[in-house]
Amino acid sequence: MGLFATRVRTAPTAVPGHPPLPERIERQLDPQLVAVAEGWITGTDTAASCEIAGRRLAESGTGLDEALEELRAASRLVLGGDPPFDDVQALCRAWSEATLSYLHQISCEDPMTGLATTTHLRTALAELYRGEVGRSVSSTYALAVSEIDADSGSGTVLAQALALTRLGGAHHTVFPGSTVGRLGARRVAALVPRDDLLGRRVRLLKQLADTAGRLWIEGLPASEQAAVLLVDELSRP
Repeated sequence: MGLFATRVRTAPTAVPGHPPLPERIERQLDPQLVAVAEGWITGTDTAASCEIAGRRLAESGTGLDEALEELRAASRLVLGGDPPFDDVQALCRAWSEATLSYLHQISCEDPMTGLATTTHLRTALAELYRGEVGRSVSSTYALAVSEIDADSGSGTVLAQALALTRLGGAHHTVFPGSTVGRLGARRVAALVPRDDLLGRRVRLLKQLADTAGRLWIEGLPASEQAAVLLVDELSRP
C-alpha cells in the first residue's frame, strides 16, 4: 500500500477507437492498465494512458513499486517483455506528482523546499483575521514577497526547489519567527509585521536573497476572503 489510506479499484475508462482486449487478458490486468494494454495492441501512443494510470494508482493507494510491477506484468502479458521506457517514465512521473499533491494537502511543510505550504500560509492569514478586526490586520501586517529569477524558474524541478529553499532561508533570516511559505513555482512570501523596520528589512532581504527576481511588499486587504484570493493570485505564474 502507498501513502493513501484506502485502495479502491475503479472501473477503467474506455479509449475511443480501441477494440476491447480479449477477456482472458483483461481479467489478469489491473483495471487502471486496461487502456495502456489496448494501446500496446493497437500500436498507438500509450504515454498519456500511462500518466492517467500512474495518477489513478497513486490516488487509489498503490505504492510505486507495486504500480511498476503491475505495469511490467501487463507488458509481459501483452507484449511478451518489459514495458517501453517512455511508458515507465510517464507512469512514474504521474504517480510522483499525484503523491506530492497529496502531501501538500495534508502537510504544513512543502516536502521539496521545507517551506510552509500555500495552504498553511492561508491558514496563518485566516487566524490573524479571525483574531482581530480585518482592518487592523491590513494595517499591521503585510506579505514580503520575492521570486526566483527567470533562469532558475525555467530549470529542472530540483533546481527550482533549491532556488526557492535558498530564498526561503533568506526570508527566515530577515524575518525570524514569521510564517514563510511557498507560493507556486517561483515565489516565496513571509507574513510580516508592518512596522518601522520593514523597509530596512526588505533592503536586507534583497541583499541576502541575491536574486535577479522581483521583491516587494504586498499589502493585505481588509477581509479574510479577499486575503485568501490574494494568496491564490500570487500563487499563479
